[in-house]
Amino acid sequence: MPNGIQSDPDPAAVAAAKAEADAQAATQATRVDYDKAYYQAMLDTAKGAPDRWRSAAEFVQKAATAVGTIYAAILGSAATVSGRPLPARGVFPAVFLGLAIAMSTVYVAYSTRGTPLQRFRPTTSPPERMRARLNQFLTAVHESVERRVYWLRASVLALGVGVLLLPAPFISFSPPSVPNLDSLYPWPSPPAVRDQPTAMVVSIVYKARVDDVAAQRQRAVAAIDSTSSFWTWTLLAVVGLVVVLLVPLLSPFGPALWRWVLRRVPRMRQFDRWLRTVLNRNRPPGDPNLPYYVQ
Repeated sequence: MPNGIQSDPDPAAVAAAKAEADAQAATQATRVDYDKAYYQAMLDTAKGAPDRWRSAAEFVQKAATAVGTIYAAILGSAATVSGRPLPARGVFPAVFLGLAIAMSTVYVAYSTRGTPLQRFRPTTSPPERMRARLNQFLTAVHESVERRVYWLRASVLALGVGVLLLPAPFISFSPPSVPNLDSLYPWPSPPAVRDQPTAMVVSIVYKARVDDVAAQRQRAVAAIDSTSSFWTWTLLAVVGLVVVLLVPLLSPFGPALWRWVLRRVPRMRQFDRWLRTVLNRNRPPGDPNLPYYVQ
């Protein structure tokens, strides 16, 4: 090649370089589009989270109100048909249904002060800045949703316990011990009628005395029915109240509690291995850190 004279570039090399540049540009564009779609999906999901949780609380309110209305109608019909006052244990379902409505209302309407957000570290990298802003937004949404989530979880449990206690007024675990009503409330003896003019008055007085004794017997039987199995249902209601108040507090510590149980009860380890096998059956490959439980 003579000095000072530059040869033309190889067309094949130019074409290969151009193809490689185009491939890199297409890959970068695809990556950008993928990141944009991913972040947009995350934003859309996070923006809808408060509405979804509010809808869940409103569902609990409507369900508890509907169940309470039907329960009140059934109790009224039962009292009308039987003619007896309802047992005291019938108040337990109403209490838990009222708790469900009150707790879900606290989650929806009670205003509390949130936790201030930490500012993300300034950066000149657009991907890092986008990731930091997304994390801050997700943190804000999570904080607003989880701020009073205890009351929502407790309301769901209260609704469930109230539904489970609905048969309380109608089911007795032990048959009531009916006392000897003849000795406590004896029937009046039929009066002797000596003359016809007083027969009408004597029959009216006798009927009034019989009706009074019948009413006393009915009240005595109703009082026995109202106290029958009362303490059994009271114990169940107390257990339900403990579940409603404590289980929402323990739910964030579920995995730690499970690990503690495995350490204390070695026999549960075999069940834990079986559970891992079942739940991890459809786990995507290459992700060993993916949790096998759902919190």
